[in-house]
Amino acid sequence: MLAYVLLAAVARAQQYGNGLGKHTYSVSQAHAASQFLMTMLPVQTDYPSKAESCGQLGRTRVAVAPVPNGTCHLHAQGAALAEATSYAVGSVAFVKATGEYSIGSSLIGKELSAATAATPQDCAALCSGACAGAEWVTAPTSYTNGFGLHAVHVNASSARPYGAMSNEQVEDALTVKLDAVRATGAYDAFLDFTTGFWVASLDRLCATFDAVGQRYVVLKWQTYYSVIVRAASSSILIELMSETCATACDAALPHPHARYVFRDGATVASVFGALTDKDAAKPLLHAARVSWPTSNLTRDRAFFVDGGLARVLDRDAGAGVAVDTYDFAKLSENAIMQFQLVERPAANTTGPLTVAAWETVMLDTHAAALRDDVCGFDQWMDHHAGLAVRNSTHTLGSLAELAERLGLKYHVNKEGHGRRLDEAEDLEWGSGYALYVSAPNGVALSINGLRQGDYVPSRPIGSGEVDLCNMGTCPNASFLAAL
Repeated sequence: MLAYVLLAAVARAQQYGNGLGKHTYSVSQAHAASQFLMTMLPVQTDYPSKAESCGQLGRTRVAVAPVPNGTCHLHAQGAALAEATSYAVGSVAFVKATGEYSIGSSLIGKELSAATAATPQDCAALCSGACAGAEWVTAPTSYTNGFGLHAVHVNASSARPYGAMSNEQVEDALTVKLDAVRATGAYDAFLDFTTGFWVASLDRLCATFDAVGQRYVVLKWQTYYSVIVRAASSSILIELMSETCATACDAALPHPHARYVFRDGATVASVFGALTDKDAAKPLLHAARVSWPTSNLTRDRAFFVDGGLARVLDRDAGAGVAVDTYDFAKLSENAIMQFQLVERPAANTTGPLTVAAWETVMLDTHAAALRDDVCGFDQWMDHHAGLAVRNSTHTLGSLAELAERLGLKYHVNKEGHGRRLDEAEDLEWGSGYALYVSAPNGVALSINGLRQGDYVPSRPIGSGEVDLCNMGTCPNASFLAAL
């Protein structure tokens, strides 16, 4: 009976605002990342997703129902390629003369006709005769409660610093690493920074990737497969896991460690359901696991395990690699989506940017930018996993005390009206407090819906969660002058 209860709860936990419900990334081009997610995957826009004065919010959520076909716009000769501008729908342009696709691009010029199409390649197949190019546009959708995939770009007009390396520099380093993986077949430690989803089949998704020229990495572990694909040029690596994969997985790299842990006799069907959409153009994504690399797993356990945040589900080690698999049921009973920390040998990457060096960039930036509990924020804090923990036994006070004891930087925001709640009162959506706290490796947790407990702020708490210009509540401008 216990196993049934736990497995039934898994399905309920894979939602925004309920347990581990989002993974946010700091990127150089949030709009481009969101365009990739909405066109290549069953992913829809989230709110707010827009350009603003201090950057871009490319916020999306995975679909929770089959996605409708897109619209194929067929264009005459002379149509010009342009960057898509919408944050609500995704666009892929196809130029017949070259046979090339451009994700996140539109065609401007005389339109010959329009039709429905399930994929960009289906749209391109309709471009014949006088048609010189086609633009495939995803169908508009309403907001869902699916898992959140958020891309955040902060521009130079914001006071939020990035420290010793910019997003562009880190993304360039990631490009070198991914090129080396594809060239040599050697695994890279940065492939552990992923958001993982289970899908009924990888075949149709890989067929679209192949058609539009999108490269990806394929792994074989146990009897399962993982396809890791990058959202545009960002640090967003999406891992698609399945037991069904045809020719796309013929050259899969063998991987000795489980990318998802099936415990106590659990199966794919018992955890993720019947998965009857394997023939769909975009099989639904079932949120499975968030993974982070680390240079020191023992250090991180002091925060996650000894700090009472995470429940240990599995520990695996071998060949110099250590993998911890957790959930956050100790924070909230619904927070049972898996979370992995992976430590590999320092040399298990290409180029000078090691995992430890990346951590140092983030940690040093946090140390300089987060001046106290309510003043200061930096761009790397937007690398965070988001937890909603309504009615948790943990409070803002207890978590702030843990962070201070371990020397970890944190920032407090109001969530909604942020009233101080009686310990017996249930938290409603949009109430309580939000804590952004750096883990020991520099990647952050965003913990929302907390009661105040015995926490006393240094000054009144701000509410700038999606305001990219916001630096919190600071005593005066000179307080941030050194940034």
